[in-house]
Amino acid sequence: MTEPQGPPRVLTVAVVAWAIGAMALIALGLIGFTSGSDLRQAYLDQGMSSDSANSYVSFVRTLSVVLALLGLVIAALLGAVRDGGRVARRIVVGVSGLFAAVSFVSLAAGAVPVPPLIVVALIVLLVVASVLSYRPAAGAWFARART
Repeated sequence: MTEPQGPPRVLTVAVVAWAIGAMALIALGLIGFTSGSDLRQAYLDQGMSSDSANSYVSFVRTLSVVLALLGLVIAALLGAVRDGGRVARRIVVGVSGLFAAVSFVSLAAGAVPVPPLIVVALIVLLVVASVLSYRPAAGAWFARART
């Protein structure tokens, strides 16, 4: 009797990319949430009114909490995805898409407390992981699983 083989390499690459993305999302969320006072002062130095600066800082903090939560969701489901969980894969792909949408809005609003290139690289990383998880080799892995 042969031992069942592990997940295909393409799925392993996708899971590693998602893990890196999840860690980065959590880090970005923490950075954004703790940079409120510096960010407020930077907006005031640009000539923005106090109320507007407070609104932008509130937006950035709320967005940062959302980013950290998205990273935690992705990290929590990666084990199930690696084991062949089709529902977990759909959720992680959906969360990755939600991150991409939220990131585009925050980039357009200029409310990103980190260099925009980092956010764009993170979007690409999560989208590539999502695409890899639906490649034919990975599809066969998920088809054999019952979850």
